[in-house]
Amino acid sequence: MSFTLITAGNPTPFIASIPHAGLLVPEGLPDLSKLPNHDWHIDKLYDFLPSIGVTTLKANYSRYVVDLNRSLAGSIYGDFYTSCIAETDSHGNKIYDEPPADLQSRIRKYYDPYHQRLNELISETVNQFGFAVLMDIHSFAGGVDADIELGNANGMTCIPEIIDMFHGAFSKYFEVAVNEKYVGGQIIRKHCSDEVQTIQIEHCYNIYLDDDLSPECEKFSVTQEHIKNELLDIMRMVG
Repeated sequence: MSFTLITAGNPTPFIASIPHAGLLVPEGLPDLSKLPNHDWHIDKLYDFLPSIGVTTLKANYSRYVVDLNRSLAGSIYGDFYTSCIAETDSHGNKIYDEPPADLQSRIRKYYDPYHQRLNELISETVNQFGFAVLMDIHSFAGGVDADIELGNANGMTCIPEIIDMFHGAFSKYFEVAVNEKYVGGQIIRKHCSDEVQTIQIEHCYNIYLDDDLSPECEKFSVTQEHIKNELLDIMRMVG
């Protein structure tokens, strides 16, 4: 299966998408799981979500197999930051000796099923609660002088009240930026609507991982507890 769906026992209007933590690679491809800028261990940081009522959709395959947070409208194969299938890693190093021949197959196998299941999950949530809040969860190495960056595509994907709630909650423990660099990719843009408020949440690696990107450290559990408590506060405010 290209994704894992972890259903909340007592669901709420909140849904989480974790598209870049997977590390599986299909047979016949290079070891893409070793390339930089995966969202290292972000799925583990948020593994409490189903216990607080947040159904979670998590990709199982590496973002270098196909990047679920990129649009199909442009070139499928090309730049790491804009294309669904990257020609280079995030540092500009070429991945393949020649362009792969399985581009459309990867879209069908990995990209389409994820977005289809996310769309179904959103529809189910809206039918049950009348609205949904989708959190698209990521991490980053640098580029922003903050611990967490929130993005709503510069106001396009959620109302100010929603992003203000997240900003106020996370600011109790973290330095928080809004729409500075990581303003939001395809997932929040594709799935927002009048009934669906979507927000991208980016976490700097160094707030929850050691220098070797290991989660076996005290700040991992401390950060996880802070995030959990603040999300619970947000969920109570939204109702």
